Amino acid sequence: MQLSAGALVGSFDIDAAGFGDFDTSWGYQFRGSATLQRDSVSFSIWLDYRNIEFKFEPEVLEGDRRAGGATAAGGVSLGVVF
Repeated sequence: MQLSAGALVGSFDIDAAGFGDFDTSWGYQFRGSATLQRDSVSFSIWLDYRNIEFKFEPEVLEGDRRAGGATAAGGVSLGVVF
């Protein structure tokens, strides 16, 4: 089993006339993974938790001033050594 953590950076762009911009933002990510190795084949499974929020630049009269939040992702991989 392997655990890791780190920073991530992202941008959130809206392509609409007259709509303001979001600042580029920093967030964080945690990952847990496990790998099973048999001879020349490996199988891995992983799960990520990510959190990042983007601040809206122009003045907001009503509603949210930030977008984003927490997300999760998972996956599997198969590796072959030859």
